[in-house]
Amino acid sequence: METHELLFELSHPIRYEIMKIITEQPHRLTKIGEKVDANNPEVSRHLDRLKNADLVSKNADGYYSTTSFGHLIFSLIPGFSFISDHPGYFLDHELSLLPTQFISRLGELSNCTYTEGTINNFSISTKLVQQAEERISLVTREIPQDTTSFHSRGFEGIQLRVIRHSDSVSDADYDECRDKDFSDRLRFVHELPAIMVLTDKAAAVMFPNHKGNFDFAAGFNSSDPSFMRWCEDLFKYLWAEGTFLHEHSKML
Repeated sequence: METHELLFELSHPIRYEIMKIITEQPHRLTKIGEKVDANNPEVSRHLDRLKNADLVSKNADGYYSTTSFGHLIFSLIPGFSFISDHPGYFLDHELSLLPTQFISRLGELSNCTYTEGTINNFSISTKLVQQAEERISLVTREIPQDTTSFHSRGFEGIQLRVIRHSDSVSDADYDECRDKDFSDRLRFVHELPAIMVLTDKAAAVMFPNHKGNFDFAAGFNSSDPSFMRWCEDLFKYLWAEGTFLHEHSKML
């Protein structure tokens, strides 16, 4: 089956709902009909189409469930949904710097709050930092004010890690970080696919515009575990790819 044919089978709202229902748990035809508010003959026709597309199977007890192929296909839908829910944002912002594996996992960001306004987004980031109890991880072009004197601000016991864009660092920045023994909490990367604030409570993420700049005019935030896991995994990826302070200083 061609890709466009497969997408056509999933484009019908009843078939989409059927896939959603039986992906979560196998159901018999009558129960499916109750959940999608359709009569049995209509549901049967939709199930036949899904079976012909190898997306759905029926066991000997009459329960319908997604095939492994169907489950894999449907697992990619949340990413499409996340993007289509915010068309204006993704017309103006760029995801090409994200590693491929994180683009395929964009559906994990679906359960989030979309916030517009520079002041609002700065306020959210500040609030996340203030509410942290165990850890704060930042991906940023510049170290926020007073971050290098972090432990003097009453945040003792909280793990702080910062990833910075390497081109944004001056000699003065380097000297300040070195003098305050910031080296073990700081790494540098050549490209920032996103900026993030990630704590043990919640996370916020923003993507660059088409010019590669971060305008802070809109972003996403959530305390949803999937959202936070996506952000944490991206942070770990960038941390592993980054250079240490002493390595970066040789380039200045």
